[in-house]
Amino acid sequence: AGGTGAGGADPDAYPELAARGVGALSRDAWDPYMYSKAHCAVRALAHQLQADVFQQIVNRLLINAGQVARMPAMRGDGQTMHADAEDEPSWMSAGTSGAMLVSTRYFRRLVRTVCGFEMKTHFEPAWLADTGHVALRVSVDYNRKRNSLLLRVQQRAVGSEDMHRLYNTKLSIKVQELDGVWDNHSHTLSAEQHEWEISLHSKAKRAQHKRVRLENGEYVEVLPERQDFTVLWVRVDPEYSLPRTVTVRQLDYMTRYQMIHDRDVASQLDAMQELARKQMPSENLQRYAEALVTLIKDPRTFFRVRTAAVQQLAGLAASRDFLAGVDMLIGLFKELFYATDGRVKLVRTCDFRDYALYFVQKAVPKALASVHITREAAEAVAAGRDYLGPEAALAAAAGSGEAEVDADGNEVPAAGAAVAAAGAGATKRRGALVPHPAVLPFVASLVKHHDNTGNPFSDSFYLGDLLKALAQCVTPALDESFTLMLLDEFTYQLNRDKLLMSHGAQVSRGALLGLCQLQAYGKIPQDMSVFVEHSRHGHPISLRLVSIECLVGLTCVQDETTKARNGLSNLSELLDILASDPVARVQYETAVRMTVPNPNRKLGIRYLHHSMQKTTIYRLWMTLVGRQAEADARFGLTLQRFYEALCGRGVPPCLHVTAAAGPSMSRSGSRRSLAAAIGGGGGGG
Repeated sequence: AGGTGAGGADPDAYPELAARGVGALSRDAWDPYMYSKAHCAVRALAHQLQADVFQQIVNRLLINAGQVARMPAMRGDGQTMHADAEDEPSWMSAGTSGAMLVSTRYFRRLVRTVCGFEMKTHFEPAWLADTGHVALRVSVDYNRKRNSLLLRVQQRAVGSEDMHRLYNTKLSIKVQELDGVWDNHSHTLSAEQHEWEISLHSKAKRAQHKRVRLENGEYVEVLPERQDFTVLWVRVDPEYSLPRTVTVRQLDYMTRYQMIHDRDVASQLDAMQELARKQMPSENLQRYAEALVTLIKDPRTFFRVRTAAVQQLAGLAASRDFLAGVDMLIGLFKELFYATDGRVKLVRTCDFRDYALYFVQKAVPKALASVHITREAAEAVAAGRDYLGPEAALAAAAGSGEAEVDADGNEVPAAGAAVAAAGAGATKRRGALVPHPAVLPFVASLVKHHDNTGNPFSDSFYLGDLLKALAQCVTPALDESFTLMLLDEFTYQLNRDKLLMSHGAQVSRGALLGLCQLQAYGKIPQDMSVFVEHSRHGHPISLRLVSIECLVGLTCVQDETTKARNGLSNLSELLDILASDPVARVQYETAVRMTVPNPNRKLGIRYLHHSMQKTTIYRLWMTLVGRQAEADARFGLTLQRFYEALCGRGVPPCLHVTAAAGPSMSRSGSRRSLAAAIGGGGGGG
């Protein structure tokens, strides 16, 4: 393990630590992608075989498994085992494990038996044997003379090694017209580009309020914005029968109608994301914000869509400098949850019987706290002046029609406006950010006047989220006048929760996060004792994990104002948890939190004091080769990632351990590498 400079040993000497090695990937890295593609592939197979045929396959699979499970266990010599014999189960000893542990080969044979479909030829090459998915870009044009809709579909491969490989499959299209949905159109997707013409049933009429019948039979009131356009919105593959990415380029008001009136939750979320990606003038931006407010107020809308709309409205204020979105959110909250007592408006007593409205009540303060703006914008808002943000140039270019088209066919602002907006955005990123002037007093008043009297439900999660919102308002450029107020509030809530513990210690968790933010940005002197105390065994696991997260967050924090590196006195506490904590989940979550990169935390062996380097690395290595890491592959792989983040991909030059002193990490000495120390690189994960 001869050093190759400051980085340590040559990475090629340790193939188990390769970045692309399957054995070196933890479950956190590949589980989301693996399960997402598996779900999409099974759904695509069900649509290709039809629902009734796929149901027959599933029923046959369950019948075969039930028959095998009831078979008597057989010995190798053909003798029947007793029921109380401690040996293999019957489905393992009988050699029919395929019915219980489904493999691709067994499932392929089962599909062939039930319906005669050859998965290996007609399904697996596209969805299982290769990477990638369908990526479609659809543009919508209206032919008024023929009363038809012209769809231009462009197909391109994403993530596949063969970027020119095209998919040959059926594609369904749903068109919502003024007179309702007549039928779902189906077309064959085979070439790179297609042009399909769809005849419409609705006739162009004068713009007036019209009751439109949706696909689920519900009627909604719609005011068409264009008299010559009878289409409200268009959806491609509405049933999600393909693993695909679809971008539908339609008019802004069509996407707004889809977001507000469509009863499909996935359709509403897709429309919301599509509107968030678009560059639009200030007039359309105002309409988009009003549509979001309408969506939040609608009690028929699914609560996750309403909370997503709250986040989008706050995102408009944060990313596009649409500061009116903050006033709209505060006004919406007061309209829904404030009671008028004469000329004074006070927040009402908590009432969580409306479950969907409860989530909206929780989401609004957290979304408001996430809005951070520049000092110039905050001063303009406080003085009542209009603020011209970096998005103003983009909005002006989009509204004036001065736009260019990029290589993918997307409209972008003119070059001069784009350069000006990019410069303004860079200034915003470099400048000090502060919360909106109206947010911090508003959230503080919610905490101050919080009252749960008469509410049959606990307010622990709501009050905890309010404290987390206060913690999120802490920034490096926060005025000192608010620091003392926040410190008193966090300390009071933490002491109060000790006397009367909330469910899951939610209040203490929010208070600890607030104290951590104040210490991280240098608003108060650092004191790790409160986090160390709450991270020890005996406290609720959720509270311990938040305390550990605060300890990890304050480890090697590089302050943005003083550029001073803090010490690593709390690193020994974290290593003790990794090595000897009695709760396996706490050990694993600690390793995960120490591995996640943080731009404000400088964690590396070069930032350790020379007297701590050898001791720290040796303790981490002994934990890595210990029994807990060998028994739990997930914990061992996460520790391996933390070791790489701390020391790189080799042995640090500060460590020279001989075979007599401890386990050697050199290739010529002990061959027990990192992956071998945890049981062969996670084969049991």
